Amino acid sequence: EGLPDPDFRNISNGFQVTVFDEAINKVNDVVENLTSEKSKEKSKEKILREINLNPNISTNELAEKTGLSVSGIEKNIKELKQKGLIRRIGSPKGGHWEITDQTIKNNEA
Repeated sequence: EGLPDPDFRNISNGFQVTVFDEAINKVNDVVENLTSEKSKEKSKEKILREINLNPNISTNELAEKTGLSVSGIEKNIKELKQKGLIRRIGSPKGGHWEITDQTIKNNEA
């Protein structure tokens, strides 16, 4: 990985490990990316749950119920549609959401 080796030292009741800045930054980036991915998946799960409860739910209502911003809802909806997990039936104002069979299959796996 090109990171400096940590420094290991014996001390009176154990040992001490020093990780240098470059390594800490790399570890922090990995942790942040993992946390971010989990957060994104939780957001999508919340959206799917709300759509399942109310297929006529609006973007604003989704934002209110999930705690996400309207733009966050729109981004997640776009990703869910691209993955074929949901689709919009009818017009943007008068239509409704449909959860696809693919979503059900993914949840059963």
